[in-house]
Amino acid sequence: MQTPLSYAEVAARIRLRPSIRPADPSATQSIESFRRFTATIETGDLVAVRSESCGQVRFWLTGIDGLSRARGLLFTEDCPEFGDHAWLIETGRNAFCPDGQDRLVIPTAAVIRFIEEFPHGVGIDASSGRAALLSPDMASG
Repeated sequence: MQTPLSYAEVAARIRLRPSIRPADPSATQSIESFRRFTATIETGDLVAVRSESCGQVRFWLTGIDGLSRARGLLFTEDCPEFGDHAWLIETGRNAFCPDGQDRLVIPTAAVIRFIEEFPHGVGIDASSGRAALLSPDMASG
């Protein structure tokens, strides 16, 4: 009868390495920078949608279909799986589901590179920006 291998022995045999997860490219974006961004946008400009679920994050670009600054709403061409085309200009949260896992972010070069590298999403390193994503000013909406 063979003795079972320890985890260290199995890891050594198959050379397990911890998975390297990319950092969230939108983690450094603040509510203030998002408000500055939305103050200058117009219909036809691009915005990025960030969707997180079960430790996976996905970004995609979509066009701005319309703005209602008086009502504080921004409308996009595409909508997330859960939610609607309407977004809150002040926070980037979905107007239909403001406490949900989708929000608009600024389409920076880092976000666009992330989209090109991981078009279907990827697990992210939660330590890279979890605190920024769950800060009180971004959570309110």
